[in-house]
Amino acid sequence: MKVEASVVDIDYRTYESGEGEEVELRLFAKSPKGKNILAVERGFDPYFYALVDEGFTAEDVKDRIVSEEFQDDNGDSLNPVDVETVERKKGTEPVKAVKVYTAVPASVPKLKHEVYDLEEVTGCREFNIPFYKRYMIDKQILPTQTVELKGEELKSEDFDVKIDVEDTNTDLELAEPDFTSVSFDLEVIDDKVVMASFYGESVKKVISSKDVDKDFVESVDSEKVLLQRLIELVQELDVDVLTGYNTDEFDFQILRERVEEHGMELSLGRDGERMKFNRRGRFSGARLKGRMHLDLYPFVEHVVSPGLESERLDLDSVSEEMLGDNKDDVSFEEMKKWWRNEENLEELASYALKDSELAFKLSNEMVPQILELSKITGLIPFDACRLTYGQLTENFLLKEAAKKNMLSPNRPTRNTQRRRQNQGAYEGGFVYTPESGLYDDISVFDFRSLYPTVMVAHNISPETLNLEDCDETFRPEGFDFSFCQDSQGFFPELIQGLVESRYELKDKMKKLNKDSMEYERIYSRQQAQKVLANSFYGYLGYNGARWYSKECAQATTFMGRKYIEDTIETAREMGFEIVYGDTDSVFLSGDDIEERKDEFLKKVNSDLPEFMELEFEGFFRTGLFTSKDSGEGAKKKYALMDRGGDMKITGFEQVRRDWSSVAKDTQRRVLQKVLNKKVEEAAEIVKETIKSLKNQEVDVEKLRIFTTLTKPPEEYESTSPHVEAAKKAIERGEEIEPETTIGYVITRGSGNISARAETAEFADSYDPDYYISNQVIPAAVRVLKVFGYTEAQLKGKGKQSGLDRFG
Repeated sequence: MKVEASVVDIDYRTYESGEGEEVELRLFAKSPKGKNILAVERGFDPYFYALVDEGFTAEDVKDRIVSEEFQDDNGDSLNPVDVETVERKKGTEPVKAVKVYTAVPASVPKLKHEVYDLEEVTGCREFNIPFYKRYMIDKQILPTQTVELKGEELKSEDFDVKIDVEDTNTDLELAEPDFTSVSFDLEVIDDKVVMASFYGESVKKVISSKDVDKDFVESVDSEKVLLQRLIELVQELDVDVLTGYNTDEFDFQILRERVEEHGMELSLGRDGERMKFNRRGRFSGARLKGRMHLDLYPFVEHVVSPGLESERLDLDSVSEEMLGDNKDDVSFEEMKKWWRNEENLEELASYALKDSELAFKLSNEMVPQILELSKITGLIPFDACRLTYGQLTENFLLKEAAKKNMLSPNRPTRNTQRRRQNQGAYEGGFVYTPESGLYDDISVFDFRSLYPTVMVAHNISPETLNLEDCDETFRPEGFDFSFCQDSQGFFPELIQGLVESRYELKDKMKKLNKDSMEYERIYSRQQAQKVLANSFYGYLGYNGARWYSKECAQATTFMGRKYIEDTIETAREMGFEIVYGDTDSVFLSGDDIEERKDEFLKKVNSDLPEFMELEFEGFFRTGLFTSKDSGEGAKKKYALMDRGGDMKITGFEQVRRDWSSVAKDTQRRVLQKVLNKKVEEAAEIVKETIKSLKNQEVDVEKLRIFTTLTKPPEEYESTSPHVEAAKKAIERGEEIEPETTIGYVITRGSGNISARAETAEFADSYDPDYYISNQVIPAAVRVLKVFGYTEAQLKGKGKQSGLDRFG
């Protein structure tokens, strides 16, 4: 039979056959018509490569391996199931290697140690590539991309189709399935799951272990029944993608504990298999075989966060920035009180549903990108959403190296990583420090993918470094290494492919309706390509990289600095004022800057190497650049306003949750007035806020400061306000776990600030002097000091001290 299948998950099992232990791969897939498929394949053997030492041939190594009797520590046979000589490339050099096959994956590292000790062998390669990745790479199967499987149909009770795979065709352009996506969230009080919420296109439901009078609530009579219904609902909805926020570290940890307490099994896999935790970096991921459990939090931390203004990565902060939406404003203390007293349960249920709704909306933004990264890197979605930039890049390199018959370098040992670390850091990007003040008519220009295009333009790649037999070389000024220019390197070729493909996709997007599915698909793919292309340079300088090269990383940043400095010099020659410059962008001002921007771009780009390009990002009618306490201009801290009055704010407190709402709101209003050149009105906003605080007119909800406990309160050595507030709440009988975000208020009374911190529920007053001196004034002075305002002057006790640049 033939079946079209989009692989979403894969694992393997070992079994005993008449010839001993063997391995069977299981591919969990979905057909374009929505059928659940299990494909099994036998006969694909694990392997590694042995490299030939000088004075020997590949045939010598093969014969030696075949003639040896290898045993493990228990005396069991480790003999390979097959050995063959192959032609591969080691860097740019063609070599003959010996490919050694084993019966099961667990034998690869054991046999590798034995083979490495042979005198004919100088080293081994690709012995620590996980077996599922090895299979997907060799078969050229890309996760979530539809392929054609051929084989014998097998019987199955759990799947619509089960097939014993005999052949795979990956060259066809086939339709892809629509995946059913649902987000979930748990509410836990007194160590028990009291509510579970689900949100998706076809479901908006809360399961509660107490009666709640809401249409979307299903009430059950115990926690055990709630857990049973949770498991049943995942099966009933036939969920393909189960998402949530921090579900690995919280929700599934809780579920595992509570299910075990009730003597149940957390059978959430496609075939009823129970959930298992798999380690991925520092995260333990909850694996649901045959379903894609995509925890959004590690993806936000590793991939999304560099593009976020917020320094906090909790669900509320990320939702506020990415969606313009927030969690309902209910403290954990209020939730516990409502549940225990059986009051406001309808509001609590709405709060629970809101959490899964936000996770679902975030998943609509992120899951398509995760699936595209999965296709590009060859990683199953479970891994793609949990790995770092560097790990995503390395898996992409492993896949592409195999296509070119290149032997991948081994992972560095810990000693090698320490040695690399001891070499010290290299210089990063160039920053032109701004003069603090308010500027008119700012045009922002940035390089299109600066570091990736630098690497392509100068053929910067580990295997082009310091080649002896080379006709043309590029040597960065002041360095003692060079890069061969005779033929395109591995990294530049891959980067160029990603960048060119991305810009072709961006051109296609311009012709599509932004609300169309095709637009969303192409947008997600080009974003995934951007993530990978921009990660190559950083990967090269990562101590744990297989393809590590400090020289490549140094050369890339050096040339990046050179090109931004050359751009600034060209701007000066044309009479423009340099306002600010940072790594790959430059902010220019001038009376005719907008009219002459094309002339400027043409002049800069005419001097750049092929493939590099400076682009115009946007025009802003005003821009504020603030200063450090020393008076020197501050880096990465500015606010811009475009013609429509929209602000772009970078580095100010208003994007951080560890400042109170009253401080952030005041700062944002001040920035808006300043950018509209109404500085005195901005100062009046601060004075009015101070007056309201003194008169006790500010709602306590606007005074809460949020900080997350990273460990139990009793383990903290220092006394911070959020820790002291948590300790007091615990003394009152509240249960507060690590990773709980504490919303606290500084109250009036004696003692230091920490001693007067109370969780919002128990704050019966607030200290206006604290909020004036430690919240509102510092946030406002960050902006208004540029115009000579001091803390004393804003409090009405002094005069303006003078002005920095104003307009």
